[in-house]
Amino acid sequence: MGRSGSGGVISMPGPGRTIVAVILLATGCYRYAPTALDDVPIGAEVRSILTPSGMARVQEADRSGGQELRFGPVIGQLIDRNGDWLMLSVRSALIQEGSGARELRQRLSFQRSEILQMELKQLDTRRTLLATGLVTLGVVAVLTGALGGETGGFGLPPGGRGPPELTGRTR
Repeated sequence: MGRSGSGGVISMPGPGRTIVAVILLATGCYRYAPTALDDVPIGAEVRSILTPSGMARVQEADRSGGQELRFGPVIGQLIDRNGDWLMLSVRSALIQEGSGARELRQRLSFQRSEILQMELKQLDTRRTLLATGLVTLGVVAVLTGALGGETGGFGLPPGGRGPPELTGRTR
């Protein structure tokens, strides 16, 4: 990253800018909506706000797994609901393997009384349409610059005219 000469604006190289834009747009397409616990389907991605006793259960699981406790909402997948108990599958670690990564998950059980709020991850149509529009505008801007731009397109002089005609005598 570098600083431009005017106004102290920080600029980022092309690939870095693209990666940041994709991450921001991908995360912007979803939102968590408060939902009644009984309305959450098995297998759904959820965010749970827990009571102190629920956080103590997470803390105990973190200690046994060797992970450091992270306070805040617990994000995971609802994998079972049975009477007063429910079970979430949460990500506990990400392990690099060659050029890829493997996610390790841990199952945590909670009593309903330990959950203050359950939120369901949902596709936000408005944000998705906005993100799609921004990506489309970006692609059009890049293509316009590559095809037209200051050179008139495909390396031609401005105005799109061909190379100037040569004048002179041939022998």
